[in-house]
Amino acid sequence: MVFVDESLDEMLKKIKCKRLVRDEILIPNKKPEFFYPSDEDPDMIMISDEFIEGLGEFAKRYNFEIFELFSNSINRGNNYNGNLPIITKVFGGTKSSRGSVLRIEDTGKGFPFKEYIKSFENGESIHQGQGLGLMRNLVVPNLYVSYEGAGNIVNVRSTLGA
Repeated sequence: MVFVDESLDEMLKKIKCKRLVRDEILIPNKKPEFFYPSDEDPDMIMISDEFIEGLGEFAKRYNFEIFELFSNSINRGNNYNGNLPIITKVFGGTKSSRGSVLRIEDTGKGFPFKEYIKSFENGESIHQGQGLGLMRNLVVPNLYVSYEGAGNIVNVRSTLGA
């Protein structure tokens, strides 16, 4: 995963966006078939593989990374509140671009993403263990990530299929 300073519009141009594949407002507590409490920590909301795989081919390929991004939005961004919405959009590009973009937006206050990115790129750990999923994702090729707003919106561009 590579952090990039790109807006959603810039990402859509790079994949030669042809269509909006999915556009929905998710309330985790209203979708128990996809979102459920963790066995270890009942306050933590888990996301089913079926939900991730339903986002498209790139989400199947990058299941763990996409799971981490959704988990951060639901559990950290929305402060473990399954009644708060998560806005999800998936855009597909042309066959020749082989690209897609996933946008996840939560209602949280965000986080100092520029500080996190700089620290991770310098090999530093900050905020006492927070952001570990994000750090693990740094080693994944063909995924490009940008944050918008206060850090409560994440865009993920894949170059390996819609």
